[in-house]
Amino acid sequence: MTVPPSNPISYLNPLQANIPWVSYGFAPTTTDIAFSIPTVWVDSGNSTYYVLVSKAGGVAVWKPITQAAAEAIGSINSVLPDGTGNFTISSSDGSITVSPVANGLNLQASGSNQDRFYCSLLNDLTNVTGDGTLYTIIYNQPLLNPSNVYNTTTGVFTAPVTGLYAFNVCFQINDISSSHIGLILELSTSPPDVPFSLLELNPFSISINNQIKQNISFILYLPASFSFSIQLGVSYGTKTIGLNAASNSFSGYFIG
Repeated sequence: MTVPPSNPISYLNPLQANIPWVSYGFAPTTTDIAFSIPTVWVDSGNSTYYVLVSKAGGVAVWKPITQAAAEAIGSINSVLPDGTGNFTISSSDGSITVSPVANGLNLQASGSNQDRFYCSLLNDLTNVTGDGTLYTIIYNQPLLNPSNVYNTTTGVFTAPVTGLYAFNVCFQINDISSSHIGLILELSTSPPDVPFSLLELNPFSISINNQIKQNISFILYLPASFSFSIQLGVSYGTKTIGLNAASNSFSGYFIG
């Protein structure tokens, strides 16, 4: 059984911190019951996320977030942590609300699994940064965007409902020189208009053939109407950095 760390990183997102999570280099098991419901478990060794949905009978049920968001969670009966009664998780679309019932809680669907997107670049981009310019990446090739939660003209994602969202950014930058020693990938948010850093590194130090490729997954708890865009900045050199269309994408989906 894995014991919660004595000083864990307590929350998913400083913008609205109220979802507990822990990170280990392995997947959870049925013996990992020393956590509250819901807790997000980040399996950093396999880049997989799990949500604790049940501790009935002393057996932990951890559901992969990708599965919990993509399919109906169904009816999962379990005993509340204090043992006072049962609650039911039921969802037809991955969105969940909570309401009290006799001796427990009832969680029912309220959102839509249409709140997902996958967009890439239509063309290669050249000379977008390198001199410190913060460039807003606009993923203008929608491969999946049924509810238009991502604006392919402005590059802005807007949360349609309050809840937990999972995102992935895959990017490749080209034409890195020895003078390009600073890189930042960040979210430009509204509200508040406070940058939220996803990645900071020295691009030249890890470049191969003057290129680097990174894949970043993250989870945010967002209020309805909260929006952000992805910005990239490379510094200390000249404005020669470009983006490869085939290797740059941004995707996300509503978890619940």
